[in-house]
Amino acid sequence: MNKPSETIALEQSVPVRGEYDVIIVGGGPSGCTAAAASAREGKHTLLIESTAALGGMGTMGLIPGWCPFSDQEKIIYRGLAEVVFRKSRAALPHDSERVDWVGINAEALKRIYDDLVTSAGAKVLFQTTLCGVFEENGRVSAVLVANKSGLSAYKARVFVDCTGDADLAVEAGARYESGDGDGLVQPSTHCFVLGNTDMYAYLFKLRWKLGGPAKQLRDDPELDLITDNFICTDAVSPDAVGFNAGHIYELDSGDPEAVSAALIRGRKMAEQFCKGLRKYAPEAFGSAYVAQTGGLMGVRESRAPPLLPRRNRPQQLLCGHPPHLQGPGKGRGAIGPLRAL
Repeated sequence: MNKPSETIALEQSVPVRGEYDVIIVGGGPSGCTAAAASAREGKHTLLIESTAALGGMGTMGLIPGWCPFSDQEKIIYRGLAEVVFRKSRAALPHDSERVDWVGINAEALKRIYDDLVTSAGAKVLFQTTLCGVFEENGRVSAVLVANKSGLSAYKARVFVDCTGDADLAVEAGARYESGDGDGLVQPSTHCFVLGNTDMYAYLFKLRWKLGGPAKQLRDDPELDLITDNFICTDAVSPDAVGFNAGHIYELDSGDPEAVSAALIRGRKMAEQFCKGLRKYAPEAFGSAYVAQTGGLMGVRESRAPPLLPRRNRPQQLLCGHPPHLQGPGKGRGAIGPLRAL
């Protein structure tokens, strides 16, 4: 991020527009479940989200599918995670039986999260961005936000940071780490959806065999933005396939100028994927088009709290998918530390 050439002093009073027991910043899966759990316990709860929908990468970011929810025998994620998953799966009439690698209907998932949070009694504030915090006696007492009403403040007894980038914690002065020893982070991906696909050919001929076409895309000089053969897909409707494909390297998600450039690059990359798949996988994608690109960049690694002492780190995790850590730099691979769930 470019360093500012000058500063402007800002001194103004802002209205306090509400006071709550609990305020959660960030309306992704963790923020939604935190808000629902808080409200179900009778706490006056506010969920602040910077976009126009809840769900984060599963909705606005267009991640195409759920990672496995089972241990190959039974569902192992329970509680609110299972509630959301089962309702999301029911919104896919073409894929409503499996528990592993199930596609996501993003529009349905938005409504599912809306209902989860509001039916519990929490209030949601969309298109509202965290700008700063107010502190009293070493504790955060209020958050400063910006939206169509201008700058305003919201007070609470407890604040929960579910931003994904530790925005609230960093504004409050928390220490953080980012990347490996050289500051390199895992690559990001801009997800997208291809419409007008031949679903039979995709499901029964190509779904688990896209590695071949992916290498052809990578090696095609006309598709210069596709620099590796990373490609994950899932059926998101009866005639559309969602893609978590391609990498954008060395992206600092805390740099808005870099993220803006990456989103522009990602949309161009999606068009190149479509062009290449029409060429190398015509049986499924011969008449495909880019139906949608994500409104969020898929960031795999961002700011994180410093590591806990070894004696305090969890030793085992119950999960249906192994840790998936991708190289921080092009051509590099690394197994990073366990940070947080």
